[in-house]
Amino acid sequence: MLGTTCALIAPAVHAQTAPASASPKPAASSGPSNDAVDAVTVTATRFNTTVTSVSKTPQAIIDTSQSIKVFSADELSFAGINNLSDLGKLDSGQYTTPIGSGYVTQNYFRGFGGVNTCGNFPIKINGFRSNCEMPADLSPYESVDVLKGASSSVYGQSFVSGTLLVNSKQPKKDFGGSASLSFGQFDHVEGQADVYGSLTADQRLYGRLVVSAGNEGASFETFKRKHETIAPSLKFEISDKDTLTWLLNYTHLNDGAGFGIPLAFNASGPGGAANGANYSVPDLSYKKLGFLQPPWSKHAGHWLDTSLKYEHRFDNDWRLSIAAEHNEANYDNKYLWVGAFSALPTDKTQPTNVYLYFDTERDHQWAGEVNLFGDVEAFGHKQTLFFGADYTESVLGVSPYLGRYWDGATSGFNIYKGNWSVLPDPGGVSGFASGGVYAPASFAVAYNRKEVNSGFETGAILRPSDRLTFNLGARWSNDTQRQRRVCCSLPLGSVDDAPKTTPRPDQSKWTYQLGANYALRDGLHAYLSYGTTFEAANRYGYDPAAPMGAGIFLGPQKGATKEAGVKGQSANKLVNWTLDVFETSITNSFQQDPDHSRYSMSTGAQRARGIEAEWQGKLAPGWDLTASASSTKNEYTGGPLKGLKSPFGVPLGLSVFSSYKLLDGPLKGFGFGGGYIYKKRAPYKLNNGADLSSLINDNKELDLRLFYELGAWRFDLYANNVTNNRYIAPRLSNAVGYDWFVNQPRRIYAKITAKF
Repeated sequence: MLGTTCALIAPAVHAQTAPASASPKPAASSGPSNDAVDAVTVTATRFNTTVTSVSKTPQAIIDTSQSIKVFSADELSFAGINNLSDLGKLDSGQYTTPIGSGYVTQNYFRGFGGVNTCGNFPIKINGFRSNCEMPADLSPYESVDVLKGASSSVYGQSFVSGTLLVNSKQPKKDFGGSASLSFGQFDHVEGQADVYGSLTADQRLYGRLVVSAGNEGASFETFKRKHETIAPSLKFEISDKDTLTWLLNYTHLNDGAGFGIPLAFNASGPGGAANGANYSVPDLSYKKLGFLQPPWSKHAGHWLDTSLKYEHRFDNDWRLSIAAEHNEANYDNKYLWVGAFSALPTDKTQPTNVYLYFDTERDHQWAGEVNLFGDVEAFGHKQTLFFGADYTESVLGVSPYLGRYWDGATSGFNIYKGNWSVLPDPGGVSGFASGGVYAPASFAVAYNRKEVNSGFETGAILRPSDRLTFNLGARWSNDTQRQRRVCCSLPLGSVDDAPKTTPRPDQSKWTYQLGANYALRDGLHAYLSYGTTFEAANRYGYDPAAPMGAGIFLGPQKGATKEAGVKGQSANKLVNWTLDVFETSITNSFQQDPDHSRYSMSTGAQRARGIEAEWQGKLAPGWDLTASASSTKNEYTGGPLKGLKSPFGVPLGLSVFSSYKLLDGPLKGFGFGGGYIYKKRAPYKLNNGADLSSLINDNKELDLRLFYELGAWRFDLYANNVTNNRYIAPRLSNAVGYDWFVNQPRRIYAKITAKF
């Protein structure tokens, strides 16, 4: 399934805005925009000071008691971030598998990765959980909020390391918009248009339309990406107290698909599999290593998300919102697993085994939520109360999922030769059925797995004094799964006629969030927080008594985060910063079982400790800076891996992006900037004793930018990874044979933008 991505950090959003003197209004939703900061100019920069991501109620970021950062579309564009897989460039502590395809990306925060099943996917679209897949195109989104640490008391079961919230661009009353065209290396061409304004004379009905199309060739051999997006939205002011908002995002895509590279293994060396020196990266060019797939591999289909929200403001200023959402992702996938669950031979003359796959994936989700919040007077201050309930029904459907083991001795395929022609395109199901090129299939299965997440929550923002704020939350969450499944050879029977089974136990839990925030003085706050996390598990361990059975259920994953820090904000709200120390832990971590690839293993307790520093704002008029620095130590504190460090922690990280624009003189409007990312890699030691640390390079990437603004026009020149720093990184722990990835090479492209 799709991996996730996330970033963290300080409390601010970087957006196009009105003059600095304008003061923002609290927003009623998690969207990043508000009327006071939406004036369209090319050059102005401003930061939001209010979010709803932390407690689902509008709150000044400096008053919150958790790490929270909001990235605007402008900031993402300047950093060269076109998809969620690249978001880690702005987070010094995030470990990301560096591949351009959304099909296999995985992100780790504070050294933790997720179980990554559909029901607990950490990405939220406009506050709703996502159904297994991430949006492939970020053009319809105004901002990305990154909430670090525990969030189960607000969003139900979720990753211990954080939640990623993606917020759609909202309709606007005043007419305006923008259009852009970018082009560059690797046949990169992308066009976008964004238009908004009122549709009626009284401005009670207004809307927005975002369209985007892109086509990119291969920075890696056989890799491609193509998408078309349309995202309309409408808002109707029924009265001065009632509004109705409709959002839709539809993307059709055609990408490459597949797994990462397997390592090469020389079993004749001393120590065998326990000797890390016996493993090496296959001796292939980076262009081939990056994607190791035949030309016919694909991940093609569509992604759709739509929602309808009704909001009412009572006379006492309490607010009620009722929202419904539908999400679906329908794809056809063709790909292969080079090495077929094992390392490659170092002998280049030996053939290569592969596993070929074809699946048709149909994921659907229906969700609804009701939220009510408002203020009451108590103890001489306003106290904010929140009540909410939600229900999400997700159906992951695969019909069919087919595979065929194809040994190299039979096919004649050799990855070192790259003779893909001996592995013909299976086409579809017929390629694995009787008479097909890969018949009979080694396995065939179809299923519909229905997962229901539901819960209710309550929260409070208590203000016992002018300077002290308590942030409190509690939630009960319940998760169930039911499945209809048929197997094991073609032709498959009807899934609808199959009996309904319970693939794993139902799971539920109470989770809590406690926080305190104290204003040491204006613009400087100290905070403490503690939160618990619940993540329903779908993992089973190998059962030696039944080697081919369902396995031993490993139970839910429970975690907690403790955090303390200080937050600062300048008087003009153009600078925001945070400094925090944290401890995040889970009592029941999981990994794929290296000895039994169909199963997982419980690796016991795992803990991360570290320090994070974030800064975002203006150093001077025309000079913007976003910086992140962190140090994280993530290690196993119990179980079979006790004493080992997580290979996905970042012991030392730095991310700095800055731009400077000349405001007067003959070169007025000209600007330059760039970014630098440094991430030291943690040691990679396996539970069998092998040390693979020498195979992992530190991430050292330098990006440069030139731009020129002339009236409503802006011209950008991007150069990413200028020094062409290449590194290889694994996606899974203790999975030496496969899923290692190569980052993108140097890439240069240009962009022209017009605003109106």
